[in-house]
Amino acid sequence: GLIVSNANNKFRVSNPEPPKVDDRFDSINPDAAKDFIDFSPERLFAPLSINNVIIDFTVPGVGKDALVSGFGAVYVDVDKPHVTKAIYYDKQNCVLAEEFVDAQKDGLSFL
Repeated sequence: GLIVSNANNKFRVSNPEPPKVDDRFDSINPDAAKDFIDFSPERLFAPLSINNVIIDFTVPGVGKDALVSGFGAVYVDVDKPHVTKAIYYDKQNCVLAEEFVDAQKDGLSFL
């Protein structure tokens, strides 16, 4: 399983249920919604009020920590270079890698 958290545990998913009512977070800021494009059809995920996101992996149905051999993410509308990054940790919480996301204003960045 995948567990997503941050300091305040506030997140938003666009279009949580049909009908399509919040395609690109229109309800939060209608003017900014035009800057977002979808990678997965009609689904965007975003933390609210804080930009740090922690992702933990567990064995589904057991709750035991799991190890993965790889992980990737799609970032939307990264405006500034050398600001947005991902940090990967091992099971002892030691940093394995730290990579900046390529800036792609009004576009998609893959890491």
